[in-house]
Amino acid sequence: MTQPFRFLTLFFPILATALLLGCEKSAEEQKAVKPAEPKTDNRPITIVILEKTEEDHLDLRSVIVREFKALDLGAPSFVSATCDQFLQQPLEGDLVLYPPQLFGDLVYRDLLRPIPGYIVESEPYRMSDVLRNQRRIFCMHRKERYATSLGVTSLMLLCRTDVLKANGLEVPTTWNEYESVCLKLATARKNGSLKGMSPDKTWSPTIEPLASRWKATTLLARSASSVRSRNRYSVCFDYSKWNSLIDTPPFQKSIQQMKTVHDLMDPKHRGMTPREAEQAFRLQQSVLCLSWPHPVSEGSALEKGKLEGAEAHLIPGSSSKFDFSSGKWNRSPADERQVQMIGVGGFCASVLRSSPLSSVATRRLALISGKELSEPIGLANPESGFPYRASHLNRSSEWVSRKYDAPFVESFSKVIEKQFDATTWIVRPRVQKAEQYELAMANEIEAVFQGKSTAEATREISARCNQISESVDIEFQKQVNLESLGVK
Repeated sequence: MTQPFRFLTLFFPILATALLLGCEKSAEEQKAVKPAEPKTDNRPITIVILEKTEEDHLDLRSVIVREFKALDLGAPSFVSATCDQFLQQPLEGDLVLYPPQLFGDLVYRDLLRPIPGYIVESEPYRMSDVLRNQRRIFCMHRKERYATSLGVTSLMLLCRTDVLKANGLEVPTTWNEYESVCLKLATARKNGSLKGMSPDKTWSPTIEPLASRWKATTLLARSASSVRSRNRYSVCFDYSKWNSLIDTPPFQKSIQQMKTVHDLMDPKHRGMTPREAEQAFRLQQSVLCLSWPHPVSEGSALEKGKLEGAEAHLIPGSSSKFDFSSGKWNRSPADERQVQMIGVGGFCASVLRSSPLSSVATRRLALISGKELSEPIGLANPESGFPYRASHLNRSSEWVSRKYDAPFVESFSKVIEKQFDATTWIVRPRVQKAEQYELAMANEIEAVFQGKSTAEATREISARCNQISESVDIEFQKQVNLESLGVK
């Protein structure tokens, strides 16, 4: 045997042993960093729900208790407070369920605990099943996840396409068309030539949610397609200085259009929530409606019969966008004419920083917003529930009133997919003191409805918003603004 050959025969066993030891070491290292599999733990947790009254979400509570008991996880306890109360004096608990616009306040106050990546990638949560923009926008801050969606909603255009067709009209795709259709319907109603609807009911050409702060939400949804485009970081506020942009042509135009339509609505329809507006639409009190379908109890009188001829569509948009830097309007790209505002309503869920059972609470978070339990829990909260998973879309009929027929359910599913596949969107403000900004808008919008000039109102809104901004962390606001627009 030659010397080189003897060397190789000795070297390869040594090399093989070294590689084996190296693999074992690598496996040990991987085992050390991989999170341990969660153990079954039935210690009950406390869930804080931010709501107006304890009666607001009784069904939601009972369904969570039922599902936890079925899995032998221990019945959770509940405490509640309004958003303002909780910010002033946070309640003790493990999970908190809250409207998405409160996200900025909770994160800034360091009240939320980041969610480990392995939790949202786990089998109970199944992040790949969550619709894209719901997956990203309401949970991330500085590249860490802080929340999951429990059904975050957006406005859509509900319309009686049969009535529009009978009166020679088409589904409006821009706000100018929408205003024109409303005026034509109101004129036909007044002169007795309206076809396809009973003339003896409380009636409006359209119903928009204008109760309390919903006026501000409706304004922002209407303005989205005029102010939002790719690579634009300033929408409601100037990104570099954080001055309000409300006192500019696109918002002034939207408020004036809101007043025109408001004046066409029956007085009984002028102060409704999205739920109330959609209920009136189901009762055939309007041809159009800005809202979304809400499930209702099976025994409700509203469920008798089918509402045929109704469809869901994306809300109207704008054929032109306003350039804040030049002060001019430019033609909108075809794929940016109907920009959606998401996060209009709904619930998010987070783990509280102060939770003494944070590991247990984190696994419960994955369950209540996960693939298995999210549907019964979402359907138990019909005021804010919204399909937010691909698997939900396979059962879209469960998420809407049984009064709607199959074609409506199909159109509803398509709108959901379009909204959350969009590459350009706007989010209901989730910065610090978002509700104070919205209240400033809502008060002045109501003043316009009562006769105040739009120009004066937008000046007042901007002045009030700039005053609020003096008491917030501007750098934090800018960061949250970028994250809301999908910029990391």
